[in-house]
Amino acid sequence: MKHVRLRFIAVLMLICFGCCMTGCNARNEGSIADSEVDSITETQETSTQSDVSTTEGIEEGVGTDMTHGNAAEIAADIKIGWNLGNTLDCYDVTWAVKDHETAWGNPKTTKEMIDTVKAAGFNAVRIPVSWTDHITEDGTIDKDWMDRVQEVVDYSMDNDLYTIINVHHDDYTWLNPTSSDESAVRAKLVKIWEQIAERFRDYDTKLLFEGMNEPRVVGSTYEWTGGTAEEREVINRLLQAFVDTVRASGGRNSARTLIVTTYAASITGEAVNALKVPDDGNIIVSIHSYAPWKFTTLEFPEETDFTDSGKAEIDKGLDFLYGTFVFNGIPVFICEFGAENKDNAEERAEYFSYYVEAAAERGIPCFIWDNGKENGYGLLNRRDCTWYDESLIDSLMAAVS
Repeated sequence: MKHVRLRFIAVLMLICFGCCMTGCNARNEGSIADSEVDSITETQETSTQSDVSTTEGIEEGVGTDMTHGNAAEIAADIKIGWNLGNTLDCYDVTWAVKDHETAWGNPKTTKEMIDTVKAAGFNAVRIPVSWTDHITEDGTIDKDWMDRVQEVVDYSMDNDLYTIINVHHDDYTWLNPTSSDESAVRAKLVKIWEQIAERFRDYDTKLLFEGMNEPRVVGSTYEWTGGTAEEREVINRLLQAFVDTVRASGGRNSARTLIVTTYAASITGEAVNALKVPDDGNIIVSIHSYAPWKFTTLEFPEETDFTDSGKAEIDKGLDFLYGTFVFNGIPVFICEFGAENKDNAEERAEYFSYYVEAAAERGIPCFIWDNGKENGYGLLNRRDCTWYDESLIDSLMAAVS
């Protein structure tokens, strides 16, 4: 793997000098064809670099802290991230709750929770946010909800953590990427991002915006296997609209690092190869990959061992992402991965360690999914701010130490 690491360092050095190449799971557990990896290897041997300014368009007098102001530097600086799952991303809440974010069983987010995450060694937090229950028909966001999102963002930013906010489970409701719905979806998405961009316009550049979570046609035949060509093209146009909207808002948003994703955030060849990364110079690609799926999900309770074939699947997917994006100067985040609890803590610890280390060797930071449930993907007991199993956290930190 040394040759992979060296190639990544070489590419990163070029990026940090202002050079980059413009290019471009079942639930994101989809496999990658050998021919796709082979074709990437051939491409690497003939790739060239072209000059692109990562800060082009910054408003004069606004300024940006370039210590963490561009995508390549951020990807290099993030060790490991944590997801505040099943909280601000709750949606379709039709029953009475005191605080909307508690609807799926987690307590209200506190500063102490984020302090605990920071103390454990995480240096990035992803805050999934569903807006669908808090907007009018035209996309106007309820002020109280925006205020609460900002409050939680501040918990993270005050800890000097890289912080991501997004448009999350809206992809289950109104965000339907079809040609027939595209106009209405685009208008609402743009409206939402106009308001988010305005609220956080002058925040430190450690705050990142992720345009969409897992955009897809819910319930369709190809929902988790890459979608259709039409749907993928609609998503590409929506991603460009997101980038254009944020950049137009000015302030630090002119050079804030933005995150785009494939169809359903999928690692499948169909989804990855169809993604058109906006020609912006400061973009990160998000992928969700819970590979190997049978090991990581409770849908297969008997699959409790992390096997060599599982390791090979992880490596194959990461090689595909490296060759498609990272080698060509486009950073990648695994914004979601994890394994549900099957009373197999030792196997989960090995899985966490292997996944994160393998990704790090290819220059890809990972964000562990935590839904707060001890019998699920949960890691942090949010009621007393302790970890359900310290050995799992130790395995994650050892992998990036």
